[in-house]
Amino acid sequence: IDPLVLLDGFFLTVGNRSPGYQAQCRSHSNCTFTALTNYTPTVSSMSATASTNLIVETGLNISGTNFSLAPHGTSLAGNVSVSLGGTMARVTFVSDTLITTVLPALASGEYQVQVEVDGIGFALGSPANLGFRVELYVGTVLPVRGSMAGGTSVTVSGYGFSLKTPRNHVTICNTRCEPTTVSSTQIVCLTSPILTPMT
Repeated sequence: IDPLVLLDGFFLTVGNRSPGYQAQCRSHSNCTFTALTNYTPTVSSMSATASTNLIVETGLNISGTNFSLAPHGTSLAGNVSVSLGGTMARVTFVSDTLITTVLPALASGEYQVQVEVDGIGFALGSPANLGFRVELYVGTVLPVRGSMAGGTSVTVSGYGFSLKTPRNHVTICNTRCEPTTVSSTQIVCLTSPILTPMT
């Protein structure tokens, strides 16, 4: 039977049933673990940084405390990770109170942000402080006209599109435009026959 290992206060219990066997610590100073507030990273707020067109959000700034609790000899930026719904952002700067990142390609929606300082643990923060919304934008649609019989390849450029083709639904002139290729910033779709002409 595999032993069950439990951490009970400062005692290590090993056994396949309670109470098992309690290990004796040879050096009390080496057998303790304490969770401390001043050793806990905390997120207080987040703000998005926009591209030059002020529409597409390309970065995320995270404010808080204890972000620079890096183990000796390691890079701060390499020691902090930020993920949005499990997708990693690229960390570009870290101080004790600020983290700056470049956002990954994300579909529109709500994401939970998780900050981790390697060797220290996860950051605390309220759900409101750790929630981030990616908006859906359309910038251009080209070409602007095509055949009523369908078959026109249309490129829709914007931000927040899904990388999974079936999740993108494009309608042109009340008729579905079938996506053929997709990215987070562009959808290419093929128009269907249009029954009602647009004037």
